[in-house]
Amino acid sequence: MTKGMVAIQLVTLTTKQRRNSRCNMGLIHVRSNFQDGWQHNSELDTCTPICSTGCLNGKCVAPSTCHCEPPLYLDPERLNACLTPLCDPKCINSICNINNICECENNTRRYNKTHCAHCDEHYDINADLTCQPICERPCINGECTAPNTCSCLHGYVPGDDRFTCFPVCEKCVNSTCVAPNVCSCLEGYSAVDESTCAPKCDSCDNGVCVAPGQCECFDGYIKLNGSCQAVCEMECINGFCSAPNACACVEGYVERYPGVCSKPCRTDCNGT
Repeated sequence: MTKGMVAIQLVTLTTKQRRNSRCNMGLIHVRSNFQDGWQHNSELDTCTPICSTGCLNGKCVAPSTCHCEPPLYLDPERLNACLTPLCDPKCINSICNINNICECENNTRRYNKTHCAHCDEHYDINADLTCQPICERPCINGECTAPNTCSCLHGYVPGDDRFTCFPVCEKCVNSTCVAPNVCSCLEGYSAVDESTCAPKCDSCDNGVCVAPGQCECFDGYIKLNGSCQAVCEMECINGFCSAPNACACVEGYVERYPGVCSKPCRTDCNGT
């Protein structure tokens, strides 16, 4: 036998012999020298390693050898203690690993470096770290309240497109409802009040603007050279038609009788 080797004889042990036997590398031996670092566990009837200084937050897996379950890690200065990683800022719904990095757990998705969250299908995490429904298109004048479902804001109603809500106005004359009870004039129109717009014409004296750039003359007037001018059935002598069937004399003349204007007589005029 080589010098330094221990003679070992394996035998079938009785219960009493098991208790009185000693452990060597996990095997029960009889008539052998005691191997440092191992001991007999009477409750489990097995050999277990010895960590003389303990294994804080860990498990003794071999003589004086501690094992730490992730994310815990072995203290490099005290080999008998397992430390918990410290992430700053702390991890939310995630685990801080040995490199002080937050790792998402199963069924969670990363939101940023420190936050993970789990949302059901068709939902996503938002800035408040809550799950919100996903709409495949933006909700116009509404809010996505369920997957592909928009709820209209106050003062709006759904349109044919389920992703678009339209404002409600009591009335909009020559204008478009752009917000609840807010009208915007059509092109070529100007506001008369909050809900009514009127057409604009460059000039429409003696008439009414019925459409943008379209003037309709009053009765007794006719459009001439782009403006509405009065019509007189009689001829205006030394005068002009100033209103329907009404003549006005030119400067220096006075009306003698309807439709006729003449120069005023001097004091020696005998009526001619």
